[in-house]
Amino acid sequence: MKIAEIVADGHRESGALDGIKRSIETVGLLHPITVVRETFYRPGGAEDGYRLVAGRRRLLACQELGWEDIPVHILEFEGEAAKKLTDTAELDENLARKSLTVLEKGEWLHRQRVLYEQIHGKSEHGGDRQSAEVKGKKQDGESPTWSAELAKETGEDESAIVRRDRVARELDGNTKERAKEIGLDNDIGRLTKLVRLPEGERRKVMDGINSAEEFDAKVTKKKQNNSERQKAADELAAILAKHIPPDLFPKVDEFLKVEGASVLRTAFRKIYRAAA
Repeated sequence: MKIAEIVADGHRESGALDGIKRSIETVGLLHPITVVRETFYRPGGAEDGYRLVAGRRRLLACQELGWEDIPVHILEFEGEAAKKLTDTAELDENLARKSLTVLEKGEWLHRQRVLYEQIHGKSEHGGDRQSAEVKGKKQDGESPTWSAELAKETGEDESAIVRRDRVARELDGNTKERAKEIGLDNDIGRLTKLVRLPEGERRKVMDGINSAEEFDAKVTKKKQNNSERQKAADELAAILAKHIPPDLFPKVDEFLKVEGASVLRTAFRKIYRAAA
């Protein structure tokens, strides 16, 4: 498609494009930019065209390299669906703004992930715990992760992208609002601690606190309580195991599961696995 046919709103400084330009010069443009069909209403009348949805940095780099044509992926959406997609064309602009908080940037990153999965299918990688995923590694025959693609597109660190996406994805609206109220919305360390808590405990931690220091104290106290509970459960499980034949361990495990005794079940399963 002719670059001149693509409408890309906004402006972005091009000083950070040297790396992507070198990559394009070396191996070519491996991933097409994404556009959506749109009708533009101008003084002379309606005119069909294409608006950029994703790939602003790639588009700018190709323009600076003197390209007149560029490979594109055309999304076929109309009406409200098209509007939602074209709204994401603001992503590069927003990610570049210094004024965005960690939480706001996470919201934008998560929207980009949703768009990526609409185009390429649900991503199986780019998770939060496995280092291979965080680093965007891939096995033979697999596609790059959404986070690796977005890191190339935005210039952001991939592990930071994954953490911010997880915060935006897993925290509910009320918890996000409380985080803003007490000044945690620009603190990726504390937001990560919050999202690592079980969902039911997040609101308990956020209720009744008014500062980051109070958040730290409450999280530390909860960790201590959980540690003490687990220690007590380990001791009880050891006592029970002495009086339960190993062949009954599976039934005990199932009973603890049904009763919701997760801490004691965790302790008992340690003994169960060691005896297996």
